[in-house]
Amino acid sequence: LNCNTDLSWYDHVVGCGIEGAEATSLSRECCRDISIDETLPKMVKQFASVFNCDVV
Repeated sequence: LNCNTDLSWYDHVVGCGIEGAEATSLSRECCRDISIDETLPKMVKQFASVFNCDVV
């Protein structure tokens, strides 16, 4: 999950074999800086909910 990533590294990759497809990040899509520290607790909570498990 790209939170706030230098997307220039993806300029040399054809994602999923789709020509012209671009990588993106949460920061780019939300038009604000989003850190891993902000994202991780929400992702862990959602993961635990979807997979019905306790994350330790």
